[in-house]
Amino acid sequence: MLLLCSFAFFSVVVVGLLQSSGVEATTYYFSANSGSDASSGTSPDAAWKSLNKTDSVSFKAGDSVLLERGSVWYDESVELPHVSQFTLADYGTTSRPRPTIVMSRSAGYAHVD
Repeated sequence: MLLLCSFAFFSVVVVGLLQSSGVEATTYYFSANSGSDASSGTSPDAAWKSLNKTDSVSFKAGDSVLLERGSVWYDESVELPHVSQFTLADYGTTSRPRPTIVMSRSAGYAHVD
């Protein structure tokens, strides 16, 4: 019980520090079906299409990358950050299949860090 309370208190303090320091998290959206790399990538209606757009983002603590359900990307890699409180998840209609990244043998590699 004491450990749980301490953890909860620590979480509240960390979140409070992030909020008071002006750090604002950003959510980036990706859709293989309707995205455009010319979009901002910061809303479902302005989702990016190519996963390699993550190469150009300087992620910070609390940022999220959301992949649209029903999307399939072929031979694309995604650069994931090494920052705290980062979220990789899906969005969209839950009846659609989870997003998929397919790497073909001809691509030469698939790297998971």
